[in-house]
Amino acid sequence: MIILVINGNDGDLSLDTYVQSYIELLKTKDITVKSCNLRELFIKQCTGCCACMVKTPGICALKDDQQLILKDYISSDAAIIFAPLRFGFINAATKIFLDRMFPLELPYIDFKNGKMHHKLRYEKYPKMGFVFRPETDTDNEDIELNRIYARHLGDYYNGLVFAKTTETAIQELVDETIGL
Repeated sequence: MIILVINGNDGDLSLDTYVQSYIELLKTKDITVKSCNLRELFIKQCTGCCACMVKTPGICALKDDQQLILKDYISSDAAIIFAPLRFGFINAATKIFLDRMFPLELPYIDFKNGKMHHKLRYEKYPKMGFVFRPETDTDNEDIELNRIYARHLGDYYNGLVFAKTTETAIQELVDETIGL
């Protein structure tokens, strides 16, 4: 099993510690773990040019580190995304990464789970998991909004494993990840 851990943390040391503990515990279970820290990568915002759909199918016109992550993403069994919440929603670095997954889609429309989406480009996509780091003023409505967003992405690509907060014990996250 290959797990891609995407750390969208923008500077919270406690979230980095949490992510590292999760990775180390996965490794003790003989899981292959690939990881990336979004703050260490150069990822531009999507311009909406649709070149990845029409001009250069599956390849974004923007040349940055996103292509490296997408290769690891497609070759993984699960992608677990850790993101701090900022003003009630995932932070900018994580949102930019998720917006730039567009090259994984085709320019054709289909209905999946009762919703209209682009058809997917590849046969296999990893399951997704989200772990949110709440702010001190985060309320239950903020958490639910992010869970809805995560469920939407998970349903679209290949299924949501979980959408939890960092209040969840790391052992529980590992158990759910392994139980795919």
